[in-house]
Amino acid sequence: PEEGTRTLESWQFASGTEPYHVSRFVVILPRNSGYVLEQHAFDGTHTISSDGDLEVHVFEVRDRDRLQHEPGSPPIKWLVPWVQFGKHWDFTAEAQHELFQQSRLATRVTPEVRALAEKTTKDVTGDEARAIALYDAVRVAVKKPNTGSSLSATATLLGQAGNTAYLFASLLDAAGIDHELGWSRDSAPEAALEPDVPFPSPQRWQQRLLVRVNPKDASPAWCDLSVHDLPYGKILGNASRAEVMTMHGIVSLPELSPEEVRGARLSIALDVQADGGAKADVKYEQTGNFGYVNKDRYKETPEAKRKTDAGRTFAGVLPGFELNRLETPGIDDDRPLALVGHGSVKKFLDQSDTGTTAKLPMPDAALTRGLAGGEGERKFPYYLRSTFQSTTDVVITLPEGLHLADGPPATTEGWHGCEYALNTDTSVPGKVRLTRTIRLVPFLVQPEEYAGFASFCAKADEVERVPLRFVSQ
Repeated sequence: PEEGTRTLESWQFASGTEPYHVSRFVVILPRNSGYVLEQHAFDGTHTISSDGDLEVHVFEVRDRDRLQHEPGSPPIKWLVPWVQFGKHWDFTAEAQHELFQQSRLATRVTPEVRALAEKTTKDVTGDEARAIALYDAVRVAVKKPNTGSSLSATATLLGQAGNTAYLFASLLDAAGIDHELGWSRDSAPEAALEPDVPFPSPQRWQQRLLVRVNPKDASPAWCDLSVHDLPYGKILGNASRAEVMTMHGIVSLPELSPEEVRGARLSIALDVQADGGAKADVKYEQTGNFGYVNKDRYKETPEAKRKTDAGRTFAGVLPGFELNRLETPGIDDDRPLALVGHGSVKKFLDQSDTGTTAKLPMPDAALTRGLAGGEGERKFPYYLRSTFQSTTDVVITLPEGLHLADGPPATTEGWHGCEYALNTDTSVPGKVRLTRTIRLVPFLVQPEEYAGFASFCAKADEVERVPLRFVSQ
């Protein structure tokens, strides 16, 4: 206590790697030290004895089996008994002070920073236009951004690698543009389902460093400089309404629409030929601005390797697809990178005893295999931490005389905010349109509720096993 220690290490009384025959934790504290005991699910013995001016705490648990991990289980500390001593204090105020003390020197305006700011904003008018120019200057000057780095703005500029958020903030300061740094928890509030941390630390917030620009002539803009090609005013769509700690208090990021969250958008056009094959065009996009992630590395990838890798991607989303020509819209401008493949499927239609059929021309949802992974019975809770949305739009152009007789029924399933929808539209003569939406949202459910999630996944997988059946007329 005399050294200012506020928290002691916690002790867990069970393990996910081995059984514990005896687990004992002894803590010796000065009497009236002010430390508070916090515990979770502790069901062992706790004895307290005195030794002069010292207080001796002994915690003991016996014969504790190893915790068998289950798919989707929360972190081990949520599940095991633990104890911890510490002192409660105004965490938010102190974390705010500590975090911004770190950045004060790191963002100091030096002659090198001022020179770049003046050169960049010369003949540029308006706060927003100057902020965008400075933002783009950072992207040009720094090849390897790392907003988790402790390097100062000047060191980042001179070394062409380091904390781009610090550099941008310093340039804004030199240009006299109002702004503030913000440390985000980088998760939506509904994803922060973990038990309350008894003695939190500033690391709780150091998940993603952002810069909010407050130009006089435009709306405030959040900027994320951790991704080299992410344009001014855009952030990754993985943390709608995430809490952000700024110098002026805790604020929230903007709420994202379903179309803006992290996910994938797949568009497929099939022109079925008389021989049962099909010409095919496939477009694959990452939503939530994730099309900007690693875009700079993709630019450096040789053309032949790009086509090989894209061919594998397309074959994964449309079985049997053979790539002839690749397009990469967004590769040379400020749009997110997309992959567009032109090719063919040699055998789209199958002849069987029931007629002419085809499997659904889209990647399997495979929710049971990918998410549920069980028979509906569990010992531990199930935790889905992130939001994800996948949309698939398939348009099939049929040869003259061929019509869709039946296929998967229109299906809509929902559970705890998660959604699955599959629909078929034949309103345009000679065409069949299939649309599918899968939306997953964070949740934490107890074992007895898990069967409902397993059922949701199973129903979605079951409907996708129904083939398309065509008839000639």
